[in-house]
Amino acid sequence: MYCSYCGHLCPDNVLSCPNCGRQFCLTLEKNWLVTLLLCLCFGCFGAHRFFTGKHGSAIAQLLMTLSVVLCWVTAIWVFVDFIMICAGSFRCADGTELRK
Repeated sequence: MYCSYCGHLCPDNVLSCPNCGRQFCLTLEKNWLVTLLLCLCFGCFGAHRFFTGKHGSAIAQLLMTLSVVLCWVTAIWVFVDFIMICAGSFRCADGTELRK
């Protein structure tokens, strides 16, 4: 897997990046199906992004949903996230893949 902070290729069995020293959050793997359902049901509120640890973009989705002008942008963003989750390219904030 790649370190989401420095981009270094790290072995799968390490708990921190050997290049930059950042620790990975590997204690709980996030489930692919739960992420998909959260995106489908509560995606406009950023629930799937909160679940995977992407708090900054989740708050952005939430605020954009509350805005009358930008709510359509959130709908497109959630649709893209849904496609990425289905394709298997959506990752957690620490760069780990979703568990299927």
